[in-house]
Amino acid sequence: MYRQRAGFTQVELAELLDLKSSKMMQLWENGYRLPAASRLKKLVEVYYRRGVFTAQRERQEVHELWASIKDAFDARAETYQTYPIFDELWFETIQNQEEEKKEQNLPLKAPEKASSDQQTALMGSPEHLALTRPNNLPAPTTPLIGRDREVERIVELIIRPEIRLLTITGPGGIGKTRLGLQAGSRLLGHFGQGVFFVALATLNDPALVLAQIAKTLGLKENANLLPDLQAYLRDRQMLLVLDNFEQVTPARDQLITLLEAAPGLKLLVTSRIVLRLYGEHEFNVAPLPLPEPGQLALDHLAANASVKLLVERARQFRPDFILTEANAPALAWICLRLEGLPLALELVSTWLKLFSPQVLLDKLEQSGSSRLQLLTGGPRNLAGRQQTIRNTLEWSYQLLDPFLQDLFVRLSVFRAGATFDAVEVVCASLFSSDITVLEGISLLVDHNLIRVVELMVEGETDLRFEMLETIREYGLEKLDQSSQAKNVRQAHAAYYLGFLKKAQPNLHTPQQPVWLDRLERDHPNLRTALEWLLETGPQTLTRAEEALEMGVVLGIFWNMHGHLAEGRKWLGQILAKFPDTRLDLRARLLNNAALLASRQNDTPEATRLLEEALVHWRQLDDRRNISLALNNLGIMAFQRGDFDRARQLYTEGLALKRGLGEPRGLAVALNNLGELLVTQGQLDQAQALFNETFSVMQSLGDTHNMALALLNLGKVARLQGQARTALPLLLDSLEKLLAIGDKFNLAENLEELAWCLTLPGFSEETWTVRLAGAAAALRERIGAPQQGEQRDHYKQALAITRNNFSPETWQRAWQEGGQTPLEQLGKNFSAVARTWPVQKN
Repeated sequence: MYRQRAGFTQVELAELLDLKSSKMMQLWENGYRLPAASRLKKLVEVYYRRGVFTAQRERQEVHELWASIKDAFDARAETYQTYPIFDELWFETIQNQEEEKKEQNLPLKAPEKASSDQQTALMGSPEHLALTRPNNLPAPTTPLIGRDREVERIVELIIRPEIRLLTITGPGGIGKTRLGLQAGSRLLGHFGQGVFFVALATLNDPALVLAQIAKTLGLKENANLLPDLQAYLRDRQMLLVLDNFEQVTPARDQLITLLEAAPGLKLLVTSRIVLRLYGEHEFNVAPLPLPEPGQLALDHLAANASVKLLVERARQFRPDFILTEANAPALAWICLRLEGLPLALELVSTWLKLFSPQVLLDKLEQSGSSRLQLLTGGPRNLAGRQQTIRNTLEWSYQLLDPFLQDLFVRLSVFRAGATFDAVEVVCASLFSSDITVLEGISLLVDHNLIRVVELMVEGETDLRFEMLETIREYGLEKLDQSSQAKNVRQAHAAYYLGFLKKAQPNLHTPQQPVWLDRLERDHPNLRTALEWLLETGPQTLTRAEEALEMGVVLGIFWNMHGHLAEGRKWLGQILAKFPDTRLDLRARLLNNAALLASRQNDTPEATRLLEEALVHWRQLDDRRNISLALNNLGIMAFQRGDFDRARQLYTEGLALKRGLGEPRGLAVALNNLGELLVTQGQLDQAQALFNETFSVMQSLGDTHNMALALLNLGKVARLQGQARTALPLLLDSLEKLLAIGDKFNLAENLEELAWCLTLPGFSEETWTVRLAGAAAALRERIGAPQQGEQRDHYKQALAITRNNFSPETWQRAWQEGGQTPLEQLGKNFSAVARTWPVQKN
């Protein structure tokens, strides 16, 4: 409304707001994206200067605009932060600036909400009145778990005067009906003529909706049903809870007719589909909160809503079932596997009378089909669609028109979501000039079969579209049964191969952290694409080369992000499956596989792979990669303790690098030679090489290799006993490694920091233990044990520190370090350590 009043196009307004594209404006106006508070302030300023707000009502209109966005933001159940309140001082400043007032006005006081005491005085005690108000609400047979916040919010919204139609939306099995009933019960005291539950699940004909309402209210059905209902409701203060409206949505206009005729009427609707009515407010229900994978202690899990629901329902079948230290982790992972979907948790709980939690988890992990097979056997007093997850999803699927059914099935090929660009490319053949990607996606969002997830990328929000994994597995069943499965999977694989090719040149540039983060985010899709290429690859040479090309880039990513065992598995499969492909591709895969093996201390296998790669590169006379293989073989000799052989290989590789004039490769080789010099005690020479490496990498914007050079410089300073010098170098390296996500070198960095804190000049021994515990936990997760003599010296340094702790205090600090998320631990330590007054030695 305001944009049109201001005379701006979406493109013009996007430029004024410094948005990257007008697509964000379209998402704002369609309600699929909400502007951040800083963006909203800028938008208000633009509108105010344009004079679009009504004279003398500017503050009120801006208040209303802000409140509508805040309410929409706060109502999204997946968001646990609240939107900032309206900033009166900011708005006063805007007024003063624009109207050029000479005297500064005090900010107007925000409209005050009536207190709970005032509301009680006006209405009487709702709790008392609820006992006398007419209703037909069924009494619950089980307690509602984990939904207090949602019920409170629904009640708050319904009692607001301006809200008369509230739709509770969400996918099947999310608990919409139960929320509607619970909220209706809480609202009895607010409606003089009561609250009535109108069950629509058995209706298929929209024309019968009014008759069902009339029947619920005890009215006789006749030919003049609409006028009779309007007359009956006109002077009544009543709430109708209309349940399962999704299959009778053509009747939605009749709801407006009733609301217009009866000012005291309010409607609380549950539906898998938003109604898209003027005046409608939506409350979208998210799955129950999930346990944190790294926080599986009993006290954390006992307070988690998903775990509480699973345990409570299990007690219906096994009265003695309780949450224990032994079963808590398995129960937590069952909840994670089922994504906190209440119906799924209730259905799977029935199997706990036969299986232990760990056995049940193993069965859920076996395959996607086993999950849907296990989610059956609901109570017979539930509707048939709620007795299995498959029935629930089939109900939602049948509500879609053929085009949306096709789009839903195609989208199930994406794992862990997809961007607009990915959907556009993979589903390109489905779209025509009559419907856009955004329109098709928005309709599936309305049906609650996919959800919009906002991510911050380079300071800007980016949108992904995700399915709950249970919903996706149902879609995959449909896809595999269709004739389009092969084409869709090929399009998916081709898109992500292109994505990797786009990423590859950015993996050694200043954009490195951004692209590594993108690869991590789409790692599930990359796995899916690679898996499909391996299944179908032998059919064509092209398919085989596509698999090798994916492996080349993924090998770099797996190495940097610590996916060592997984990367070795995939690369081993590719090399075994396609032995007779292009030598250049095979050699690069061999090199990647060798680096992953070396990270896991499998030096013999890494050496074998590198020697084979070197043979291929010599056959191709590829001098650049010959020098790479020589350098990496030098690392293997270094790990074996054969320092003379390592120096020989490094020197040979360096000679080739100098001839090629390749600064990055030369700097990497110098860095490796520096590590050899450190082992031999030549610290000054090593320090010079590391400084040279850092300078080169800094000029190239290579954050990853800058971090490694800083790590090595910190190590040299630590060996020299220079705590004042070592700590800031290691902290700079830590921050860069966290940004990149290099788990292998991050573990070494944490160990160096812990080691550094054992030097004279530090008294923060608790941080020593935390850092060491975090490093040990990280190495265990990625399967990368410490290497060489350094391991023994490090343990000796920690043993001395350990003598200053009781066993219990040491263990507590060690576990704290291992269980704290790495980014949080790193930021906390960096913030604290940079303030420490380090004493001179």
